[in-house]
Amino acid sequence: PAGFAPCSGNWLPRRQWAGTYDEVWQTTRAPYLPDDFDKRFLNAAHSDLVYPGYLQGGEPILIKNMHPAGDIQLTVPQVKMLCQANMGSKQIPLKLNIETLTLEPNKQLLSMVWLAHFECDKTLLKIKEIEVKLSR
Repeated sequence: PAGFAPCSGNWLPRRQWAGTYDEVWQTTRAPYLPDDFDKRFLNAAHSDLVYPGYLQGGEPILIKNMHPAGDIQLTVPQVKMLCQANMGSKQIPLKLNIETLTLEPNKQLLSMVWLAHFECDKTLLKIKEIEVKLSR
């Protein structure tokens, strides 16, 4: 048997990446993530289902022996997204990456989630807007 549902954050193989939330963290880092936090904790998928790196679009997918109608073949859509953070009169371009790809074969549904990283610390309060748009 195989399971493809999200893994809970308190499941031991995933929990090991959460970091140490002890008294030292409370006095020196809180509310920020601990120094030993590993971004692998953010993956709710089993490690066997995590793509190494980011999808670019165009990658082939084969879903085999998992749907009553037969095998499903598709390609990850190639969608170009643009993003920028507006802070006062300053526009900061942000690189978006496909962070999550969810397939629901019985619903014939594919969902994609993009994520941009932006280190801002306390400057977060100066962000006026985040602009996201499709590029042609």
